[in-house]
Amino acid sequence: MGWRLGARAEGPFGSLHDLCARVDLRLCNARVFEALVASGACDGLGGHRAQLLAGLDHAIQEASLQQEEAARGQGSLFGELMGEPAPAGGPPAASPAPAPPATPPWSESERLQREKELLGFYISGHPLEPFRTEAELFATHQVAQLGTWTAEPVAIAVVITAIKRQVSKRSGAEFARLTVEDFSGSSEVLVFPEAWGVVADAVRPDVPLLLKGGYSRRDQGGENVTLIVESVTRMAELRAGGGVAVAIDLAPGAGLAPSVMDDVRL
Repeated sequence: MGWRLGARAEGPFGSLHDLCARVDLRLCNARVFEALVASGACDGLGGHRAQLLAGLDHAIQEASLQQEEAARGQGSLFGELMGEPAPAGGPPAASPAPAPPATPPWSESERLQREKELLGFYISGHPLEPFRTEAELFATHQVAQLGTWTAEPVAIAVVITAIKRQVSKRSGAEFARLTVEDFSGSSEVLVFPEAWGVVADAVRPDVPLLLKGGYSRRDQGGENVTLIVESVTRMAELRAGGGVAVAIDLAPGAGLAPSVMDDVRL
């Protein structure tokens, strides 16, 4: 990315239009700018990422015209040095960047998913963050703790970052290997055909999920054993289904009016 570092040496970029104008467009195409926007590299250039992406074509077109005019101006300068008259008026002044387009922002899920696709990791947040409380309440293990055999049931709050569907050579049934991630790291888990037929529709990348399962007894004593998933629940369903409750302790003699329970019922 020497082209970008060279342009940056002239000073901070003031806007997306400024970035496009100062980078040599012969070396950097639209897909590169799209990746920079989606990964958050242009967050300080005014507007949110959806606005920056919506205004990118116009910024590139304007920058392309400016660079073409600058190239023609250099040609005229060489002509002047050879005895040809220079064109009147001089180079055109840079026009101010337009206001960002009136485009709604991406959802947090979409923003994080694009980051993951481009960078291989989340940078501006984590899909599990809104469900940190549920993760603490319902998960028995973190992903970093997987791989050690236990006879106890295991529950992990995760997002799935990769789904590898496979077919059993013995039965011909489909099963899956899932790459899962939480705040502690990532690992791979296994879903056997019978369970996969039930949970496959609920398994989606970058969606916070509670996976429950355990380890095979034949793996007891093994190293880095694989968790076998038996059920999948979306974290968002835990609250809607009454899985999360609030306990309120009222101390005797606190002098609370009976009407305080009216607010509690709401």
